[in-house]
Amino acid sequence: MVNQLISVRVPDNMFNAINEYSELGGFSSIQELIRESIREYIRKQKMEQLMALAGSVDKSKVKIATKKELSALAKKLYFD
Repeated sequence: MVNQLISVRVPDNMFNAINEYSELGGFSSIQELIRESIREYIRKQKMEQLMALAGSVDKSKVKIATKKELSALAKKLYFD
């Protein structure tokens, strides 16, 4: 996997908060905090999509997922 460089300008107060929270959260750098924040945002969006999809499913036709299927879903949710 190749990492892409993103350059972002933020106001001083936001930078100071990011810096403070990266230290308080035990992150090795501001970049690590930002990467984890992006990962968490992506996980949240995927979960919301799954919940919306689940809400539109005909419950009478739903089957219980196997452990293998749940594992595959979790892997997709957290690692894609």
